[in-house]
Amino acid sequence: MGDVFAASAEKGVRIFELACKRLEKLVREYHELPVREYREFGSHCI
Repeated sequence: MGDVFAASAEKGVRIFELACKRLEKLVREYHELPVREYREFGSHCI
């Protein structure tokens, strides 16, 4: 995987914060998408 001795708490915090920011950006972009028309389950059957 990698050299565990190259890891540090600061690097871990930076990676975690970056991952959180990117996830937040993705969720906000998804939230802004228009909602497609909702169909009731079974409504396509007559």
